[in-house]
Amino acid sequence: MPNPLSAQELTRLVDELESSNAVLKQALNKARAQLVDQHEQLKAMADPSLAYGIVLGQPEGRQGRGQGASRHVREVDILYGQRQLLVKVAPHIEGSQLQPGTRVRLGDGLVVVEVADTVAEGSLATVERTVGSDRAVVSSHTGESLLVRLVPRLRGQLKEGDTVALITSANLAIERVQRMEFGQVVLEETPTVSYDDVGGLEAEIQQLRDAVELPFVHRDVFTQLDLAPPKGVLLFGPPGCGKTMLAKAVAHSLADSPTLFLNVKGPELLSKFVGESERQIRLIFERARALAAQDPSRPVVVFFDEMEAVFRTRGSGKSSDIETTVVPQLLTELDGVESIRNIMVIGATNRPDLIDPALMRPGRLDIKIHIGRPTRDSAADIFRRHLHEGVPIDGDREEIIMTGLDTLYTEPNQVPVSGAIIANVVARAKKRAAKKFLENASGHVNAVALAVSVDDVEHAVAEEINEYDASTNIE
Repeated sequence: MPNPLSAQELTRLVDELESSNAVLKQALNKARAQLVDQHEQLKAMADPSLAYGIVLGQPEGRQGRGQGASRHVREVDILYGQRQLLVKVAPHIEGSQLQPGTRVRLGDGLVVVEVADTVAEGSLATVERTVGSDRAVVSSHTGESLLVRLVPRLRGQLKEGDTVALITSANLAIERVQRMEFGQVVLEETPTVSYDDVGGLEAEIQQLRDAVELPFVHRDVFTQLDLAPPKGVLLFGPPGCGKTMLAKAVAHSLADSPTLFLNVKGPELLSKFVGESERQIRLIFERARALAAQDPSRPVVVFFDEMEAVFRTRGSGKSSDIETTVVPQLLTELDGVESIRNIMVIGATNRPDLIDPALMRPGRLDIKIHIGRPTRDSAADIFRRHLHEGVPIDGDREEIIMTGLDTLYTEPNQVPVSGAIIANVVARAKKRAAKKFLENASGHVNAVALAVSVDDVEHAVAEEINEYDASTNIE
């Protein structure tokens, strides 16, 4: 007969059993949770997928269908794919949630079981006129007129010229869209820049004057010869070499009266909405024609900067293919400009190889002028325009300019010199001179005159070279 266990041993065994029970309970709870989770996953996988539809409206005055149909069963018209259907609505969904244009989820039997969100996409169209309180005639981006229904929130809120988003397959206008206005892509100004403000481009200026200025200033001579002025000029070359300044100088010199200059921000013509970019181009030329008609003696210049951003070669596969519709729109406008003889189109680009060839042919952008990097003599002229007699100089002005040129054009530290780089060098030198003056004026004993020195220019050129090297040798 085994010896009875002592009280101490019994207590130890009880503790061990309780500990084992706790571990076992924890394992069972974990297993149960995993089983529940797997069951939920299997249940979810067994549930049918939900389809999406768009509410078109609630049928009015419709009686229940079939025997015993309850008056509490609600129905709604939806767009399902390309079909319009009348479907049932689950009891838990409130009728106020089912507004036209609302996206819903459909369960078994195409019953509306969930409300998702409001449709936020669609084709854009322009309102021509309203018809009654719930319909409108709109013009699509192709010019086609459509009669569409209006969702309740648009009724009584639209006027001619408004833009609406459409669900085209249902001919339903769901939202009024705020489009980019003309002034957001075009800066209308009267340039004050003259040829005297452009340094180092004497040959290019003469080309422009011969090609552009003569037909406008001496209209009678060209009329007698039955010679039309060029419709367009393309200025191409590296960045920062004065293309925009030249375009403004052309506008300034075309007439004694102020010339209007429509400066189009090329990249901002791009829009995610179908037909919006073309509409902006039409607006630009409509505005140019209106301004030109007001005063036949006042030339109007339409300037497209960074043309390659918008008017790329069609079918090149190098962009989103928006150019397939934008380029023809510009071609149409250019071909129609001949009716107004005092409109000039000037384009600027540093990548002429990317522009659609149809724009480059004679009769559109007739004149093409290369604006290259300045020679050493041209660069000296640009320096003189920025370090003119009104700028205080510490030393000989020409010596300071020659020092800057020597540093810029010395191998192997040569940077691609442009008018913009020279202007930046002079600005750096002036800033350094101002800083030295202010530091000494705030308590230092040795006073320093407010003037640009040789050291300032050398330091500025060194900074420009270092900045260029750093930006072109990123590891």
